[in-house]
Amino acid sequence: MKNYVMTKNYKKAFRRLIICFVILVVISAVGIPLSLSQQIHDASVLKQQAALTSPDPTDNDDGHHYDAHHDEAWKSQITPLTAMNYVIIGAVIMLMGIWVILYWLTVVAWLYKSAAVAGMNLSLWAILGTFLNIFAVLAFWIVRDRPARA
Repeated sequence: MKNYVMTKNYKKAFRRLIICFVILVVISAVGIPLSLSQQIHDASVLKQQAALTSPDPTDNDDGHHYDAHHDEAWKSQITPLTAMNYVIIGAVIMLMGIWVILYWLTVVAWLYKSAAVAGMNLSLWAILGTFLNIFAVLAFWIVRDRPARA
């Protein structure tokens, strides 16, 4: 495992992580609204219908009146979520979680390798990377001793 960590190209690994993150964000930004298109349509129709009705004199200054009974009736008119909605949202959450774990471990491995190259305490930077992640990277950049290039 140590050889793998010490020989890995982290610039390439972070580039891949960024590409995966962008793809995951685009897929979730398209997939979730598409899966919820019926609910979005229902909500927009109900909002248009509410706008056509005459305003209630008991509305507050911003034109909104909160009525718990009306709120529940409004929610009951929206199509309930299907199993596929839950599957898509759950898959996106799971993929985001996997991405976060991969990112976190890549940062820890990069700190370990960079500390070894800089002749610093390997365990300290691996532990800091595990618990503080990006803050450990910032601290590493500040603390490491690099001679100025001529």
